Amino acid sequence: MKSLERRISIGDRTLTVQGMMVKLSSIIPNPNQPRMANLLDSSLRTSLLETRGLTTPLLVEKLAPDAAASYIKKLEQRYYGSTEILDFLKTTEPQYVIIDGERRWCNSVNLIQENPEVREFLSEVPTDIISEDLSEKERYVVWVSIHKIRKDWKAMEKETAAFRLAQLMDPMSAANVLGVSLPQLQRFIETYNLAQRMKKGANERSISYAREIMSLAKRMRPQETVDAIVEKVNRHVITDAVDIRSLRGVLDDPNGRKEFLKSDETIAAVVAKSQAPAQIQVQPGVGLKQDLATFRMLIEKYGWRDTAALKGDLETMREVDNTMQLLADIKKALS
Repeated sequence: MKSLERRISIGDRTLTVQGMMVKLSSIIPNPNQPRMANLLDSSLRTSLLETRGLTTPLLVEKLAPDAAASYIKKLEQRYYGSTEILDFLKTTEPQYVIIDGERRWCNSVNLIQENPEVREFLSEVPTDIISEDLSEKERYVVWVSIHKIRKDWKAMEKETAAFRLAQLMDPMSAANVLGVSLPQLQRFIETYNLAQRMKKGANERSISYAREIMSLAKRMRPQETVDAIVEKVNRHVITDAVDIRSLRGVLDDPNGRKEFLKSDETIAAVVAKSQAPAQIQVQPGVGLKQDLATFRMLIEKYGWRDTAALKGDLETMREVDNTMQLLADIKKALS
């Protein structure tokens, strides 16, 4: 196999790589990297057929012989249910592990398993083999640096990367590697930790729930409210992450929060109750004066930003006109 040596710069690292064609069956993904989204892509497979092989090399490193068995075991769990990939893994003789290119590897494998005729141009693939020995930290930093440059983060990858980087280095260094601020890094980590509380741990679905919870204003998500959402997700009372957004119109109301915290209350039920017409009780002795004071306090809580956001809204202006006419009539009757 003829090789070509060159250097590549990734972040602040300069690595020596050897470019050569390598058997696909001697390469396996790294199960410890954060890429967890569905990697199969029909458009990529179509492109592979049109170009008759990979045009972008896989970035790999040599795999220690004693690590192969444990990697394969983890990959079998990672690809559980993907028959083509699991069958291919049984035929591999791993010598290299992927740092970048798992998506290309998966779709190449899928094509070969579906149509053995493509082995002609996919049994060997172009690779860039890193000459240096990398530590787990360096390997992870290289992966993150590549994806930061490409800006092709998939579902939950930033949260997973933030969590792992924070384990491998100090927070400021982790934030710099990921290309985010320290508060953003902390938010990613909090989201990942919250997703871990879901019944099936941190995965794409649980990350989506955690993101929606974290998007609620801080005043709306005291610990008891977060605990209630997680508990209802785990009991399948909440089955769609988007529903959590509906809580924004409920949790600022003490009665709405109380209703939601009930173990058998779904978000839809609580929202429906909050949107039901209020039953106005006129109590003797309370009178109009108190109601007017209450109305004034309700209106005063809206600042100029709320007013600016509704500027030109005809329906709101009609409501204001009707309210002003009602107040004028009350004032006239009291004069």
